[in-house]
Amino acid sequence: MFMEYESVAKKYAKAFLQITGISLENRSLYKESFRVITELFDVLEAKEILYSKVMPLDLKKDLIEYALRQVKHSQEFRAFLLMIVEAKRVRTLPHLFRYYDEMICEANNLVLATVVSSCVLTGHETDEVRGQLAQLLGKEVHLTARVDKELLGGICLKYGNTQMDLSLRHKLDLLTAQVAL
Repeated sequence: MFMEYESVAKKYAKAFLQITGISLENRSLYKESFRVITELFDVLEAKEILYSKVMPLDLKKDLIEYALRQVKHSQEFRAFLLMIVEAKRVRTLPHLFRYYDEMICEANNLVLATVVSSCVLTGHETDEVRGQLAQLLGKEVHLTARVDKELLGGICLKYGNTQMDLSLRHKLDLLTAQVAL
């Protein structure tokens, strides 16, 4: 069932990309609208209504409209979302936004990545990680830095479906596993 929503979400994302074009400006243009709709799914009551098979479509549309009133959005975006609600494919929305973002970045030779460290990285350190990753992938990298106090040291990199754990905790876990053998 989950894979079905993923597959349909990819198709909707591709269709929306064809409607809007592949310019990175569009990524910025729709980012806030995507964020507001995605946050709607974080509210348990709203999610239950949107996912319900018995709730009226008008109520679901009203929820989407309410969320959209929080941000500036295009009429094509509004119409696209309401069309998805009418098609009873609301469960695809959170996935659709992720795929749209991935597709528009891929079309522009851009990789979205996150570096997680145990402390705040300096600008130079962040630039170094971005540069190394860009060189490895042969693409421009948009890097977001996060702090996770649980890490003992080192970093974790995440981009696309790839995760590189270069943390001290991971290395210690590997050593512990080897010693246990």
